Amino acid sequence: MQQVLELRASNAHRWMACPGQPRAVTDMVDTAGGAADLGTVAHALLETMLRLDLPADEIDRYADKAILKKIGNRDASHILVDDEMMKGVSHALDYVRGYLAVHKKAKFDIECTLDATPFVGYTSGGTGDVMLLDLPRELVLVDYKNGVQHVEHEDNKQLLIYGLGALNKYSKEIKPDTKFRFTIVQPNSRKGGAPVRESVYTYEQLMLFAAEAADAAKAAHRKNAPRVAGDHCTFCRAAGSCKTLAERAVAVASLEFADIGADMTLRDPLSLRPQDIAKVMDSASMLKNWITAVEGEATKRMLGGKKIPGYKLVGSITHRKWDDIDKVTMLTKKLATVDLFEELAPRVILSPSRMEKRLGRKRDGMPTLLGKLLKRITHGTAQPRVAPEDDTRKPYVVGQEFGG
Repeated sequence: MQQVLELRASNAHRWMACPGQPRAVTDMVDTAGGAADLGTVAHALLETMLRLDLPADEIDRYADKAILKKIGNRDASHILVDDEMMKGVSHALDYVRGYLAVHKKAKFDIECTLDATPFVGYTSGGTGDVMLLDLPRELVLVDYKNGVQHVEHEDNKQLLIYGLGALNKYSKEIKPDTKFRFTIVQPNSRKGGAPVRESVYTYEQLMLFAAEAADAAKAAHRKNAPRVAGDHCTFCRAAGSCKTLAERAVAVASLEFADIGADMTLRDPLSLRPQDIAKVMDSASMLKNWITAVEGEATKRMLGGKKIPGYKLVGSITHRKWDDIDKVTMLTKKLATVDLFEELAPRVILSPSRMEKRLGRKRDGMPTLLGKLLKRITHGTAQPRVAPEDDTRKPYVVGQEFGG
């Protein structure tokens, strides 16, 4: 029986460029980071505002609140809605509300399951943030991006897979002259520019992409599907163990190093020709991502009990936090004056370090309250980090928590 591979829309730019990628990540856990969790909370805020039909100027009712208690099996109650998140989500709200105001007959759908399997030939698809349906004239797919990594709107494989899923979902209302408008709303892009970017496709163009996606899916399911290195390797779970990416990284690094071997000697940048500098700069992101991926692979292997010569695992620095924000807030409100409480909890209670600094002031501090609050401080769990064997920190022990 042929193995069914993961061909999600969000990874389409990878599996369509690298046929071997889906099989390489089959048994790997998709561990989302802090930025991904922030994005999940931002999407939940957008969904809540739209489902409750709340105007954008009421978004601050969720300020400093936890929209989600959990993300998967991870606690998310510490991720609070802040000003930056509200400002970003407001861009998406304004776009959706503006479109509906102009196109009176248009309908909208939120968090839509979009199944592109009939067109791709293998299980594929994802969840669209917002669908604006002015059919049969136009279908608009709005994708909110909370992160800073710039997302291109032209030839965006994720949105095109979503488009195929939308074509499948709304097939009865779509005609050959229906336009498909793909909209990226990304207010925090490090490239700056307009927060809203659009591309428009015809039905025929979407069908041409469907054929391209089907060919890529078929190639991914072939035995010994090749790996292909490129910009799509960024954030790939298999990057740290990818021989193809490693070979490309070494080839690129040969410009930056005089000798690739046991002792890598850095070339003096003054000796590089302008075209060499351009090549190194063009590949800098890929090199950094590869090194990060290798460090991740080293961490995974060392956690599994394997040795990496010359290196060990240590615990990351942990930061102090309150063990129970509600109890700390109640204690502070009980013992502090009204004016002092407003200073210590302008919207949410101050962090332990800022609280200690304020209540420890000689002029107008409050040592009694500070003493009680210090008992409510705890530390997060240290994460494993690769470090040289001669690092002075204690070795990391699996399952052991470290204080900061």
